[in-house]
Amino acid sequence: GLYYLRQYECGRRRFTREKLLEFLKLLRKEKDHEYFEFLEKLCKSDIFWDEVKEISRIKEDWVYDLTVDGEHNFIANDLIIHNTATVMRDEQFFGGWVLEAGALIMANKSLLAIDEFSKISQQDQVALQEAMSLGTVSIAKASIVATLPAMTSILAGGNPKLGRFDPYIPIREQIDISDVLLSRFDLRFALRDVPNPELDAKMADHILRVRHFEEEETKPAIDTEFLRKYIAYARAHIHPKLTKEAGEKLREFYVKMRSKASGGEAPVPITLRQYEALIRLAEASAKVRLSNKVTVEDAERAIRLMKVSLRQFGFDPETGMFDIDRAEGALPASQRSKMRTVLDIVEELEKALGKIIPEAEVIKRAKDAGIEDIEDILKKMKTEGVVFSPKPGFIQRV
Repeated sequence: GLYYLRQYECGRRRFTREKLLEFLKLLRKEKDHEYFEFLEKLCKSDIFWDEVKEISRIKEDWVYDLTVDGEHNFIANDLIIHNTATVMRDEQFFGGWVLEAGALIMANKSLLAIDEFSKISQQDQVALQEAMSLGTVSIAKASIVATLPAMTSILAGGNPKLGRFDPYIPIREQIDISDVLLSRFDLRFALRDVPNPELDAKMADHILRVRHFEEEETKPAIDTEFLRKYIAYARAHIHPKLTKEAGEKLREFYVKMRSKASGGEAPVPITLRQYEALIRLAEASAKVRLSNKVTVEDAERAIRLMKVSLRQFGFDPETGMFDIDRAEGALPASQRSKMRTVLDIVEELEKALGKIIPEAEVIKRAKDAGIEDIEDILKKMKTEGVVFSPKPGFIQRV
């Protein structure tokens, strides 16, 4: 704070709001200082003035990321939000700020397909999270504050970090997608490249036919134009209602799955979010049939899809049970149980050795308790902020 003050007096630096707050803390003990009240109001104000040093025009198709949080302030002509909406200055017609819809909003009440989903930025993940949970996209840029509809279905595909999906490793360790966003998807499937002589032969034959331009052989089973009209008609005119029998079938499956987690330490196989997803899937099944009634067959189809999804991502090989936390990218119940055991060991050692404990002693006791992957558990505990290393070879509770 004092360094910035000296630089300010020399005309070399100007205070940002963050640095001004740091300087204000130094004056907090001297509340009778004549400038204290003024500076405090300035820090808490919604308006913060910047001196415009330079205005320059660049090519319209160039985009620059100029923001450095806590250090510099920039005012730019275009403020870009990738998949949600863009606030732009319209020089041709209005001469002011205008709102231009992005992919999520343009696909309202339709389907948005996203490729390379595993490489999506953190900013886009936040935008998608709001759209998938609330069905809206909020914009507050320049002079425009708006909430736009985004009742958009999302089909996303991505690749795991190692190139191939490993069913024995939790999904959270294979893709860089937050568990909150991952849980918003009704179904998750792993498309694995498993050798199959019969299927491989059919695929090879199909590629050969396409390469030789045999159009009559490569036409899809359903005409593309007809399929578009079919989907458009179903979306516009078919609004299925859940029948009592179908609802009872879904309820029975949900209660039966939940009953498997009656024990306190048992993993939770399914939650209300999956129950709501089952209803949506059953309604979608009826809509595909152009039926305004959701039947037992639709409910059974939804249950089959949910079971396949849970089996691929939610099956915990350590417990032999379904764990919805594993499927949604959160920490599985088996891992949480091991972490609690290790934490009990740390607390026990604290009584004898003090707060800072040798990591080797924790590893020894954990292996005696049957936790063979203790090194991985400790690494996860450090990542989750449960323990930390005050110095090499030692750990301490947070």
